[in-house]
Amino acid sequence: MNYKLYYKDLEIGTIVQEDQDFPNLFGTYKLSDKLKSGHNFINEYIKYSVEAYALMNKDEQKWLKLVQSEEEKFGELIESEDWKLIDQKGEVHKILIPNFGNHNEIVWRWG
Repeated sequence: MNYKLYYKDLEIGTIVQEDQDFPNLFGTYKLSDKLKSGHNFINEYIKYSVEAYALMNKDEQKWLKLVQSEEEKFGELIESEDWKLIDQKGEVHKILIPNFGNHNEIVWRWG
């Protein structure tokens, strides 16, 4: 299934769902050109998420330090109910904040 990812009314990019293992869904993402040209707070979160994703299975101690020192900055995004996917039929699906990986992987949960 293909989706467009949004935070509020900002198009973040496109997602192709490739798999799922309840409660997580997995896929790949491509950032929109609109996002690349601005919206630094979202870009900062994506950069943080990619770094955390890379460390999570590689070095748990470094991952914990990163999460403890950086995650609080993104509390507004993490707690937000404004994340959504829009499918090819135009149906809106609420999600929790997605996690972005270093090889364009993305993981999300339905909200």
